[in-house]
Amino acid sequence: MSEGKVALVTGASSGIGAATAVELARRGYHVAVHYHVNDEGARETFERIRELGSGKARVYTCDVSNPSEVTEVAGDILADF
Repeated sequence: MSEGKVALVTGASSGIGAATAVELARRGYHVAVHYHVNDEGARETFERIRELGSGKARVYTCDVSNPSEVTEVAGDILADF
């Protein structure tokens, strides 16, 4: 795991989730940007975070109602950060 705080933000492809992800990055967090359907929105959130130049961000997709997908993505996040 990397130095610093890591936040997983679900629904980060739009609205409150996207705003939360960007604000956490602005405050120095590394951000795991999660989405389920809106790939374009997740990429936009990622780009907004990248433009800040603080912390790192990665994009992850899964259906949070599917336990096996959640387990897989959680493992990916732990490995990446």
